[in-house]
Amino acid sequence: MKIKYIIPILLILIIMTTTILKIKSNKIENYYSKYIETTGTTKIYNEKYKEIGTLEKGVRLKISKIENNMFKIEDSIYLVDYKNTKKINEISEISKKYLPLNYSITKENIKNKYFNLRNIDLEVIKEDNQFYKVKFLNNIYDMEKEGFKRKEKQQKEEYKNKISILNYSNVTDINHIESHLKYLKEKGYLSVTEEDINGMVNGKINLEKKTIFIVLKKETNEIRKLFKKYNYNYKISNKYILTNSSSNKKRIYSSYDMKNINLANFNKLLNNEIIFEGEKATSIPVINYHFFYDPTLNEKCGELICLTTQKFESHLKYLKDNGYRTLTMREYVDWIYGRIELPKKSVLLTIDDGAMGTGKHNGNKLNPLLEKYQINATLFLITGWWNIENYRGYFLDIESHTNDMHLRVKCDNSNRKKPQIYCKNNKEILDDLKKSIEITNSNDAFCFPFYAQDERTRNLVKEAGFKVAFIGGNRRSTRNDNKMLEPRYPIKANITLEEFIRIVTMWYNLSEVIRWKH
Repeated sequence: MKIKYIIPILLILIIMTTTILKIKSNKIENYYSKYIETTGTTKIYNEKYKEIGTLEKGVRLKISKIENNMFKIEDSIYLVDYKNTKKINEISEISKKYLPLNYSITKENIKNKYFNLRNIDLEVIKEDNQFYKVKFLNNIYDMEKEGFKRKEKQQKEEYKNKISILNYSNVTDINHIESHLKYLKEKGYLSVTEEDINGMVNGKINLEKKTIFIVLKKETNEIRKLFKKYNYNYKISNKYILTNSSSNKKRIYSSYDMKNINLANFNKLLNNEIIFEGEKATSIPVINYHFFYDPTLNEKCGELICLTTQKFESHLKYLKDNGYRTLTMREYVDWIYGRIELPKKSVLLTIDDGAMGTGKHNGNKLNPLLEKYQINATLFLITGWWNIENYRGYFLDIESHTNDMHLRVKCDNSNRKKPQIYCKNNKEILDDLKKSIEITNSNDAFCFPFYAQDERTRNLVKEAGFKVAFIGGNRRSTRNDNKMLEPRYPIKANITLEEFIRIVTMWYNLSEVIRWKH
C-alpha cells in the first residue's frame, strides 16, 4: 500500500478511537452521582477488579468516584458496573452505626433478594437466634444463619464497654434539653435503643464510641416534636438509677442526672469521666465491715466485728446526706493507678467474708440498705463457702477473699494455729486464687484473710492477676501505697457515729489509732 494512503487511514483510526473513548467516558460520567440505585442486575467487583457477584434491582449505593470505568462504592473495597444504574438524590443514612463483632460469616454462595455473591466475608455487627445482621455496601442486611460458617478474627479489637445514659426524669426546662440535643448532634453522637443496650451487655453488639442512650420519665407533644427534630431515640422508664456514672456490663442501670448538667460538664460526661466540682481526692478512706444483725428482731452476735443494722444504716445515711461519692471497686482501682480523678468526698465501703447479715440466706441486711440509699460497696467473699448468687445486688461488687483459705490451722512444729494461707505451697495458693477469680469473674481486688500476708503471699496474689490487695491499717489509702498492702479502717461494734464521721473526714491521730487497736 502506498504511503499516501497509510497516513490518512491512521489519522482516521486515531480520530475514531478518540471519539469512541470520549463517548464511553461521557457515557459513564452521565450516570455518575453521589447516590445511585440499581435498575436491574448489575455486576460487582473487588479491589482487584475481579467479578465477585451481582447486585439485584433496587440496591441504593453511595459512590465516591469513578475508577477503571466503574463506580467505586464509598467506605468499601468494592466497585460496581455503572450499567443498569440511575441517579437518585439521596439514600437513607443508617441511623444506628454499629462496630463489627469479632467475627465474620461466609459460605460458597451468599444470596438474598438484593445480591448474589461468591466466597466473600461479611462483617457481623449484630446477631440474634435467627439472623446475622451484616453491614455491606452502605446498608444493613439480615442473613438467615443456616449454612454460614463463622470466621473468628485472630486479634480481637477492644471497644469501650461503657455507655453514657442521659436521664432527664427531673428536667422540666425544654430549652435545657434542646441545648443538649443540639450539642450531641453537632458532635456526631448517635442515640440507641434499649434493645441495643441489652445487646451490648450480652456481647451481641459492639456500639461505636459516640453513642448515648436517653431516658425520660414522661413524654409530651413538645418532647416528641423536639426529639423528632434532632432524630434521637429515647425511652420512657423509671428503672435507670441516678448514679452520675457511666453504665457498663455490671451496672447497666446507672445513669446521669441531667437536671444540672451544663455544657461545660457535658463533654466530660460523654467521655465517661467522673463529674464533680471542688477539690480532688489525695487520699481515700476505705471502710471495713464484717457482720450485721438486728437486735429488734432478737438477733444476737457476740463478736467484736458485728455491727447492728441501725448503726450501719446511720453510716449510709450520713454519707448520702453529706454528698459523699461511694466508690465501685473499679473506680477505686482506676484512681489508685492514676487513670481517673475523684472528688475529695470519696469513700470505699468493703465487707469481708459473706457471713451473718450479708446474704439472702443469712439475714439479708446488706443489699436492701445499699439499695435504699443508693450506696456502692464491695463484698470480699469466701467463694468456696457460700453461693455467690445469694449476694448479688445492683450496688454491690463481689471480689475475692480466697476460695477456701480462711481458717487458722496447725501446720508446723510450733503447735500454734496460723492463717491457712501461710501453710499452703505456691501452687495451692495460686489454684485457690484462680478459682475465686473464676467464680467472681473479677481480678480487680483481693482481701487477705485475717489481714495475714508476707512477701511470698503478696507476690502470689500479684501473680494471680489481682490489681490491688487489702489489709487493715487504720489510715487512709493513697496512690503512694504498695498496691498489695492497701489500708482500711476496721469497724468494731462499739463505734459511734461521731467516730465514723472522723474516719471519713480526717486523718486519725496517733492516740486514736492506739485506742482503736485496743
